[in-house]
Amino acid sequence: MKKVRGRRRQLRRFAQSSHLPVPWSLRQLHQDQYDYARPGLAPWYGSSFASNPPTRIRQEVFKALLATHTQWQCQLQDYAEPHYLAVWVMNSVFRESQVVAGVGSRREYYAGVFGLPDPAAPPLPPEYQAVPGAGQLRWTAYQHEVPVGHWEFDDAAEATQFLRRVRYRTVADAAGNPLYLIRLGRVWVGKAQ
Repeated sequence: MKKVRGRRRQLRRFAQSSHLPVPWSLRQLHQDQYDYARPGLAPWYGSSFASNPPTRIRQEVFKALLATHTQWQCQLQDYAEPHYLAVWVMNSVFRESQVVAGVGSRREYYAGVFGLPDPAAPPLPPEYQAVPGAGQLRWTAYQHEVPVGHWEFDDAAEATQFLRRVRYRTVADAAGNPLYLIRLGRVWVGKAQ
């Protein structure tokens, strides 16, 4: 990958434009039953910088996520159907943080996508709590897990070698086969109070 030039200039440009909320359409939400907005971390998206940017950039992105949530919440006030609207803040892969809206079947899916809350998890990190508007949402911590099925490995030796390097828990899929839930970190879900 090519090195990004002009880091200070890029950071300044990002800070100036990152506070703008992401526009959306209720008609599109009704048609697809979901919508989401991720932070635009260009030109760093494919680099490790985007996975865990400096605190200042994370705070700017967090501000943009809160602004987007507020704008979408105002638009959803007159929406007749029950809906799901939340901000997801990922600590392990920050670029996956997003604002998510769902209606219909997607509402139930999003409400249960992370399973049960993690009672032992710490509260929202202080660098996010310091951002204006963070206190307007109720934050709940969950384990951020990604499912990996037994079919993704060529043989048992490959599965064993992979599972030695990661933290995981095993559950059974619908057919009774092992499904490995790889722990990536935590996700904080913020919903309106």
